Amino acid sequence: MVWLVVVPLVAVIYIFTATRETGAIFAAVTGTGTPGTFTATAKSCGRSCVWDGTYISDDGLQRRVNVRLAADTVRVKHVGDRVRVWDTGARRDVYADRYIGNAFLVVFFLALSVVALAAWSFGMAKRGRRLLRVRSSSSARRS
Repeated sequence: MVWLVVVPLVAVIYIFTATRETGAIFAAVTGTGTPGTFTATAKSCGRSCVWDGTYISDDGLQRRVNVRLAADTVRVKHVGDRVRVWDTGARRDVYADRYIGNAFLVVFFLALSVVALAAWSFGMAKRGRRLLRVRSSSSARRS
């Protein structure tokens, strides 16, 4: 049951969510996007802490409020601290210079999900062919 339902469902959900963010993460890793400054306005902690704040592009044309600084709690210590960041088009995050963060994990689990979905598809196709053979051989015996 887990293999038939849970594995493909989890794989499809992860592939969908990871591909939406992968472009933004790799733009951050390569240092592309729109450069600007993040100013910390609030810190929220759960299993880990994140800083929320405001982003203003270097040219002053773009301003985003309520953005999150992705995985950089080292350089930001207090409300009002400023960090050089890149806006890469992520829905909520901006990324600090030379961001590596969870890029490896995103790619690893994306690849793992694709492999799991491919293995599931192959298994379902094999099961379907076997079922067709059994049905065709049983109908041939009846004739």
